[in-house]
Amino acid sequence: MGSGAPDLPGGHRRVERHGEVVHRGTTVPQPVPERLPVGTRALALYAWGAFVTTLVLLDAEDGGTGSAPLRSCHADRPAVGHSVDYVPLRIVCETRDGATYTSDETQGYVNAGVAVLALTAVASAVTSRYANEVRARAEACR
Repeated sequence: MGSGAPDLPGGHRRVERHGEVVHRGTTVPQPVPERLPVGTRALALYAWGAFVTTLVLLDAEDGGTGSAPLRSCHADRPAVGHSVDYVPLRIVCETRDGATYTSDETQGYVNAGVAVLALTAVASAVTSRYANEVRARAEACR
């Protein structure tokens, strides 16, 4: 067992290492959030991608001569403008003839990572709800 912290009200003693409370000799596990929830991670990754995209756009708007439209838009084909799509997060380059193509300024891992994390969060929520329902039905049958 881990080292005990000072006694808590009601005769409880917290075991720091295990995230447990010892009450009258019985160890009771306590929920301890050790990591960020998956949905929070998806939101953080999207915010990171949006931040980087904003920095790229600021460079194009405030970068001086030859910076607008984006430098990466000039690399593939001559472009006359650009726009931002937020879902999925990307920068779209616009050509003189009205065609569009996606710039590679937005990191490729952002949209894929957000999608995987968001789907994992939804699957975890559905699984948790199902497990709680099964547990509640089992207790009702006792």
